[in-house]
Amino acid sequence: MRLKIGLAFVLMGMPCSAGALTLEELQRYDKNKDGALNEAEYDIYRAHRDDPVLAKYDKNTDGKLDRVEYQVLQADIKKRYGGNGPPATKPETDPEKLFAVGKEVSDAKRGGLPLEDLAQTPKPDPDECKQPQEIFVRRDRMDSFLYGITPRSKALGASITYTGDEAEHVKTAKINGMVAVLPAGWRQPCLPRPDGYATDQAYLSAFAIAPWVSAQGTINDPVKKSERSALSGGFDAQWTVFSGFFNLQAFKVSPYYQTDFRGVARSDGVTATWEPWKYEARLGGSPTLFSPNFDWYWRVQAEADARRVDKIGFTDLQVGNYAWLGGTVQLYGFFFPTSMVVPEFLRNRLNLVVTYQGYWDAYSSASISRYATELAYNITENGDASVSIGYERGTNKDTMTWLNQYVVRLNYKY
Repeated sequence: MRLKIGLAFVLMGMPCSAGALTLEELQRYDKNKDGALNEAEYDIYRAHRDDPVLAKYDKNTDGKLDRVEYQVLQADIKKRYGGNGPPATKPETDPEKLFAVGKEVSDAKRGGLPLEDLAQTPKPDPDECKQPQEIFVRRDRMDSFLYGITPRSKALGASITYTGDEAEHVKTAKINGMVAVLPAGWRQPCLPRPDGYATDQAYLSAFAIAPWVSAQGTINDPVKKSERSALSGGFDAQWTVFSGFFNLQAFKVSPYYQTDFRGVARSDGVTATWEPWKYEARLGGSPTLFSPNFDWYWRVQAEADARRVDKIGFTDLQVGNYAWLGGTVQLYGFFFPTSMVVPEFLRNRLNLVVTYQGYWDAYSSASISRYATELAYNITENGDASVSIGYERGTNKDTMTWLNQYVVRLNYKY
């Protein structure tokens, strides 16, 4: 008998639709071993493709469950879920998929559907050591770690908002984004362990040199004294060390020059950061999924920022020297990464980032802090665009501007 097998998709931990089969798997349906599926063989193949649980329990491949096979299915459901079942799946309505099915039925009736036409095309294994991307567009330098700790789908992304106030005759643009460039040959993400080194000996495992430009703040037309912005540029020298207690330790030294959106302010400096990775504590990332419904990791980055300010411009900085010591703690949460109990438009689309930053200035003994939280939804499957809502409160270190605001953004990531 044909079952409404959709009842068991979620319960049995299987996907809602079967993927393409390999050539070896398709040979199960080729009863006469002629290398093609005739009409009867194709009917069974399609039944199994549409109902993965039927494919699992139909051991003799006759397209139905006999008494013994049905009892095995019932026993498995009762053992795991007490006999309860979810609602049936919806019938196929996608016009393109229906057309493809119709073509397959026609080919099977006309003498056979070759197995090669149904077989899954092997996918090449990704090579993480040969990433082709040379340009990164992200929110800020914390969001653009250049060895892939924050992949595109999980990044915050750059954003631009524009407001035209016709009553006050003021136009305002707010920009939060940065662009980093890695020319060919300027990055080596997978340096091998030197010959003769033991597994507990430290060695240089990766490096990158990347010029970057960052824009953070607002600009008004006409000019308003209250506008604040930071336009900076420099280059990152990054490297990672594989060793010791931590799985990896990442170091970054970045000389930079900073002005504002109008080119009035003038300051320069250099930052140095250190970031550890400890996978057992989900620090910096984790190779294992926490659960199908939620995944997370956290980051800790210590920073020293020495800066000389020559001209204030459109910032709240003071002329003189700064020597900031502090860092950033971030928590990343990912909702429904592989869950089958939520609609597809929610699966692996919702990301939460909570940030805390704290710094102390060795020159003035002043302390500043800032925290922010942002919930983003990836509106594209590959994650290159998202919408987000967030809240931030505290002092921005680059402009010394106090913030206390809710923000809705449309973000772009590359």
